Amino acid sequence: MKMKMKMMMMKKKKKKKKKKKKKKMMMMMMMMMMMMMMMMMMMMMMMMMMMMMMMMMILSCKSCGKVLLDRMKIKYQTQLVHCFKI
Repeated sequence: MKMKMKMMMMKKKKKKKKKKKKKKMMMMMMMMMMMMMMMMMMMMMMMMMMMMMMMMMILSCKSCGKVLLDRMKIKYQTQLVHCFKI
């Protein structure tokens, strides 16, 4: 009987260990997901910053007056418009 009990205990212990490993894996997955989310957020922030910079550039160009726009080539103006749309 004692031997059987010991065997059962051993088996139980092994099972517990396996569960712990699974938890660790879950934690790793969660960490990976968090990292991915952070990366996505960073990318989004970068894109937003770029957009803001473009907006500021266009606004500044407009605020300077028609003289600057007239001086600039038509091709450059179209490029600015395209950038603004994107």
